[in-house]
Amino acid sequence: MAENTDRRGFLRYAASAAVGAVLSGGVLYALEGGTRDNVVSLSQQLNALQSRNSVLTQQLTSLQSEVSSLAQQTSGVLGYAFGGGSFAAIGLSTRKPVAVSQIAELNGKGLWFANSRLDSSNRVWAGEHRTGTVYVIDPVKASLVGTVQLPGRWSIMILDIDPAGKYVYVLNLIVAPSATDAALAATTVKPEDIAPSVVYKIDTSTQQVVGSLQVGRFACDIAIGPDGKFLYIPNQLDKLVTVVDLSTFQVVDSISGEVSPNGQMGGSMITLSPAGKWLFLEQAPSHNWSGVDIEGPDAEIIVDPSTRKIVKSIPLDESPGIDEFSPDGKYATVTLRTKVAIIDTNTLEIVAQVPVDGPGTLSYSPDSRFAYVPSGKDSKIVIIDLSSFRAVDSIDLPFAPSVIVPYDPTGRLGYKLIPVSQTG
Repeated sequence: MAENTDRRGFLRYAASAAVGAVLSGGVLYALEGGTRDNVVSLSQQLNALQSRNSVLTQQLTSLQSEVSSLAQQTSGVLGYAFGGGSFAAIGLSTRKPVAVSQIAELNGKGLWFANSRLDSSNRVWAGEHRTGTVYVIDPVKASLVGTVQLPGRWSIMILDIDPAGKYVYVLNLIVAPSATDAALAATTVKPEDIAPSVVYKIDTSTQQVVGSLQVGRFACDIAIGPDGKFLYIPNQLDKLVTVVDLSTFQVVDSISGEVSPNGQMGGSMITLSPAGKWLFLEQAPSHNWSGVDIEGPDAEIIVDPSTRKIVKSIPLDESPGIDEFSPDGKYATVTLRTKVAIIDTNTLEIVAQVPVDGPGTLSYSPDSRFAYVPSGKDSKIVIIDLSSFRAVDSIDLPFAPSVIVPYDPTGRLGYKLIPVSQTG
C-alpha cells in the first residue's frame, strides 16, 4: 500500500512538472525507466523550470505594478488648466501640477476654450476672439495640431463640444454688419446695429465646417444637453434662450421670460445639469460684451428643460460669470467677481459663498467631493471641499489659469498618457 501511495505521489509530482514545463515554455524529457539517473535528471529540469517560472513571475509582478501605476496616474489627473498658451496637467491625489507645458503659437492670444470635455481624439479646442481662428491642441504632445478659419468679422467667440466628441460648435457672439471695425473691437456697437449671431458646426475628425446657423441677436453662450440632442443659446437682445435640435441643426423652440424691467434679459452664460434636470442661466447685465446698456438685476435663472419654463430666479450680490455642476448633480458653483456661490440643486438655494479672487472656469473631482477653481489673479487653483464648503487647499501654477478642461469626467476616454514635455 505504501509503495502504491509513493507511486501515486510521484505521478502527481511528474504531472505537475509536465504542466509547469508546458506553461513556462520549457522542454521535459519522458522517463525511459524508473532509474535513479532519470529521477535526478527530472529533478534538475524541474528546478530549472521553477527558477525560470520565478523570474517570469517577478517580471509579471513588475509589469502589473507598472500598469497599476499608470492607471493610478492617468485616472488621477483632474484635467488641463489653461492660461493662454500655457497649461498644466493637474494631479488629483498629489494636488500638484503633473506637467507644465507651453504652446508658443498661442501666447498672447485672447482665447476661449471648449471647457466641457476633450474631443473624441483626446484634443482640446480653443478659439481666438477677434480673428475667427479656431485652434486644435494635442495636450499629450503639447502641440498645435490644426486650425480652422471661420468667415466673417469677429469680436467674441464661444465654443462647446458634443458629448460624443464628434462636433464642436462655435458661436460668433456679436454680428454687427453696419458697425465700424473700431466699434466692434471696442464692443460699443448699438442695438440696432446687431444682427443675429451665427453658430458654426465643425467636424472634429476632419476639422472642416459642416454647417452654420443664425440664432438670436447677441447670443452669449452655447451649451449642449447631456444627451447631445439639443443646443441651448442665451440671447441678450431677443428671447431668453434659443433651442436648437442638433439632429437637424435647426432652431426648434425658444424660452421666454420677463426677468428684467425692460424685457432685455441680460442672459450671460448657460449650463445644464448632468442628468439634464436643470438649466442654469446667469443674468449679468453689467457683464455683457456688447457695450449695449442692458438693465436688470444680477441673478441665477433656473429653467426646467422638460417644460422650458423658468422655475426660479436667485438674486446675486455680484455679477455672475459662469457656473458648473458637480458630476453627481448635487451642486452648481457660480463664479462671481470675488468669490463663488454654491447652489444646492435640490433646494435651489445658495448654501455657501467661498472667497476666490477673480475665479475662472472651474471643474470638479470625478467623485464630486471637491471643486477646483482657477484664480487668475493669484496664479493658483483653489480647492473647495463640498462637504464643508471651505477652501481646503490650493495648487500654485507658474502662470495665471483661466479655465480647467476636465480630463475625463464620464470615463469615456479610458487610459491616456498625460503631458510630459516640460517648458518651465
